[in-house]
Amino acid sequence: MLKLQFILAISLFLCGYCRCQENDDLYYNPGDEKVKIDLKSVPKGTWKIEIQTNISKEDNYQLIGETLVINNYQIKNANKDFYSITTVPKAHEKLNSDYILNFVARDSLIFLTGTFKLNVTLDLGSVESDFSYDKIKNKGQNGSPLRESFRKMFEFALKLSDIDKMRFIYE
Repeated sequence: MLKLQFILAISLFLCGYCRCQENDDLYYNPGDEKVKIDLKSVPKGTWKIEIQTNISKEDNYQLIGETLVINNYQIKNANKDFYSITTVPKAHEKLNSDYILNFVARDSLIFLTGTFKLNVTLDLGSVESDFSYDKIKNKGQNGSPLRESFRKMFEFALKLSDIDKMRFIYE
C-alpha cells in the first residue's frame, strides 16, 4: 500500500512537471491565417521589444492606448509630453504575481518593456518584507512568473504588429 501511494505521488508530481513544461508556442492571426510562433525563437534575456511601424508617434501613442483598452488593460499613466503609457498592475490568472507593461511611442517605433512582482510577503519575526518589481526578461522555466510575464508582454506586442517588424533587445 505504501509503494502504491509513493508511485501515485510521483506520478502526480511528474504530471504537474510535464504540464509546466508545455510548449512555448504562441498563435496569432496577422491576417486570415493562424501563425504559430515558438517563444524559443526569441533570444534569451530579451527585456525590450522594438516594434517598427510606419506611423507617427501621435498615431503610435493612440494605437497603444486603444489596443490596451480593447484588451482589458487599465492605463495608470499616459504622458502625452513623452508619449509614454504605463499599465495598472495586472494579475496573472494562475500565478500569485502581477505584471506591468510600459510603452514609449516614437515616429515609426514603439518600445515595449515591463516589470513583474511576486505577491508574496516574507515574515522574519517582527520584520515583513515584500518583493519589489523586477524587469521582465525572456528567462525562467515555463510556468514561472518571469516566463509568463514575458509571454504576456510578447503576446501584447503581437497585437501591435507582426513579428517580422520586431527587434529584440537582450542582455
